[in-house]
Amino acid sequence: MKHEVMKCSPMRSSTMAWLPTTLIVLAMGCGSDPGVAVSGEVMYQGKPVEDGMIQFIPATETQGPTAGAEIKGGKYSIPAQTGPLPGTYRVEVSSYKDVKKATQKDLSGAMFGRPMEQFQTGDQPQMIRRNVIPPKYNAASELKASIPQQSSHVENLDLK
Repeated sequence: MKHEVMKCSPMRSSTMAWLPTTLIVLAMGCGSDPGVAVSGEVMYQGKPVEDGMIQFIPATETQGPTAGAEIKGGKYSIPAQTGPLPGTYRVEVSSYKDVKKATQKDLSGAMFGRPMEQFQTGDQPQMIRRNVIPPKYNAASELKASIPQQSSHVENLDLK
């Protein structure tokens, strides 16, 4: 029985030498640290915010992306993988509710001056929605949060 010896080209040998290093770098996540898992409760006027959104926006001195989550039944949870990095954040809370059925007058101009009937689909009437959380808690938020350097953090909010 004849045995053959496989020969590798110089190109293949150098590629094989880099493979373990490449795998180690990929396993480390290219050096990015996970954020902090943040969860909590959000109350507005003494009641849980049933359906909404919370965002943590980094302050000037804080490095990191914006992190956010849906609020359901007054609770939210941001996993560490998408959570904020330790630092100071401006917090925004919003919750939109249907306030009335939209009239043709409300919708005029909404679709670049064309009649709304051309764009409506289904039998569902168009509704006007409004953020029931005041601007001082979202667009002009005065809320601040300090996220500590730890694996998880609870940040409860009681908006008056």
